[in-house]
Amino acid sequence: MSDITLIVGGARIPIRDLGEQKINEQFKNLYSAYFSNGVFNNREFLLASHEYFDRHSKFQEHDAYFNNFIPIWLSFFQRGDIKEAKEIWLLALRVAWDWEKKMSKDIHKGTPYYFLGGSCILWKRFEKGFLLMHQAVKEDERIPNPKAPAELFVTLDYSVEAQYFREIIQKVADFLEGYLRRYSGQIDLEKLKNSFLKENELKETVFSFVYNLFRIYYVQSDIDAKLKKNDFASLLETEIVFSLCRVIENVIKKKNSTEKDLFKHILFISRKGGLTLNQIKMGQISNSFKNDFPQTLQNILNSNYTFSDGSAMSDIEKSLTIVYGFRNFGAHEIENQPLIYENFEKIVEHVMNSLFFCIEKLYLSSA
Repeated sequence: MSDITLIVGGARIPIRDLGEQKINEQFKNLYSAYFSNGVFNNREFLLASHEYFDRHSKFQEHDAYFNNFIPIWLSFFQRGDIKEAKEIWLLALRVAWDWEKKMSKDIHKGTPYYFLGGSCILWKRFEKGFLLMHQAVKEDERIPNPKAPAELFVTLDYSVEAQYFREIIQKVADFLEGYLRRYSGQIDLEKLKNSFLKENELKETVFSFVYNLFRIYYVQSDIDAKLKKNDFASLLETEIVFSLCRVIENVIKKKNSTEKDLFKHILFISRKGGLTLNQIKMGQISNSFKNDFPQTLQNILNSNYTFSDGSAMSDIEKSLTIVYGFRNFGAHEIENQPLIYENFEKIVEHVMNSLFFCIEKLYLSSA
């Protein structure tokens, strides 16, 4: 397929020639309606689109169709017109959904899901945005391509310059790299990408991690500290930490699949990593969290927790026990609100260190 150039309102707009005059004319009408007050008939556009899909079943042909919406989206997106930028992709999706319902066949919709999802994420509508981006990944799995833009997004891969949301991916990847630099192990961003973010058997876990990483990035960089000293901030931050702890649980579980609970997983990673957390020590930790979660967490954060044998914890043991506490008890013991929001950044760093340690000991060493 080649390009054709539309002249609309004095502007030259390149779009794909879809090989049929009828659908090409409808796209010309669409652009005229958006940019020079031309006439657009929604029903005629729908019928022409359906006729196009009737005769074009290849995913490349579907992509070419959806790519013709990009210049309109980009125009509104760059000027910050969220409503119109969103509506153009909803128009594209409604056309596709209507044809799929009528024909009981599938159209490859990775492009509209990707653009709508990425736009929502930049507008900080994270739940909707990541749902759409996840759907884009699922669409693209039918045509496996490790460089598909949605796949690049959810694996924080900004190495390909020709992607529309590269800037935010790089910002969040740099944010993650900050945690990696403060971690005292042998893992960097490149190793993390190759051993964890690209791990096919952990795709859903990776997706959850990236989703929560975006949330942390915006909580820490985009919300004034004065607005985070309240009960709701504590609830929000506890939920994020809890979700990250589940990511770590799944990372260990993949290598320790015969066990089902985090207690056993912590013992497993302790043995693999040469730590001292054993059955007795973890039993004590479990009882401490159960009896007084806030005080136990505070003691660990302040390096004041001592085991019954008189030994203290190493830094990574503190991190792993904090993960254990939040995963098993934290979601139910958040009444001491200031403890969470006053220590959120420190808690997140401990959780991140736990994740890096688990990846380093369970994935890098076996690579």
